[in-house]
This record gives sequence, structure tokens and C-alpha cells, in this order.
Amino acid sequence: PTTYTLSTYGFTATGSSATLSFIMTGDSGPAHHYWLLDTVLVNDTVNNADLLVNGGFSTGALTGWTQYCATDANCGGTGTNYGQLTTSSCQTGPYCYVDKCGNFDYLVQSFATTIGNYYIISFYFKVNANGGSHLAYVMLA
Repeated sequence: PTTYTLSTYGFTATGSSATLSFIMTGDSGPAHHYWLLDTVLVNDTVNNADLLVNGGFSTGALTGWTQYCATDANCGGTGTNYGQLTTSSCQTGPYCYVDKCGNFDYLVQSFATTIGNYYIISFYFKVNANGGSHLAYVMLA
């Protein structure tokens, strides 16, 4: 999507915890492909509660999230290619997550679930792409 697109997915918990992963790859070179992620929610529909810590990135830090492969060596950059917060082109709020890594870069958060409860995952994604490859995967485990 070249504009922000809201994606929603539902699941019924089969265990006491789940892990949500965003796996992205882009390119900050001449093609300048990158992903923007904003307003990530996991709603427990039984309790009407959001289970993520800092899903909107409003703290200005990646509090609650874990990153993997977010290094200059992995992303071939000088500290500006791997996933990080930005104040530019966000969908809502002052901060969103931007990823320009030429290799796969991971943003992950685990949360407690109640077996049998139904959950809705929602998030806004936007891609800036001028041709070439740019991939994003969303995984729940």
C-alpha cells in the first residue's frame, strides 16, 4: 500500500501467550523502499483490553518491543537503515516505526492470552516503493 492501510486479523487463543512479529525488508539506496508501521493493537474481545505495550509507539522509544537483526552490519547502513522510530509520515500520533533495512529486520512483542478468548490484531502499514523488492510479513506464534 502506498497510503496507510488498516489490516485486521482475528484468532482464538490456544495457549497462555502469543508472539506478534513484523518482519520487513526494504532498501534505503537509490530505489528507496521502506515500510511504515503505526498503531498496532491486540484487543482481547472478552475484556475489551489492548494487550500490547506501546503499540502506538507514543513513548518515543521502542519500549515493549524487541528488535532482531537491527544493526548497521545487517542492514548495510550507517544507523539510519534498520528499524527505528520516526516522526515523519506517521498515520496517527507523533511517532511510528520505519524500516529501510536491505535484509530482514524483526520487530517482536509477546503478550499473555487466555485460552479460548478471541483476539483481534490490527495495525496500519504503508510502503514507499519505487520498484524492486520490498517485503513484509506479519506472524503470530
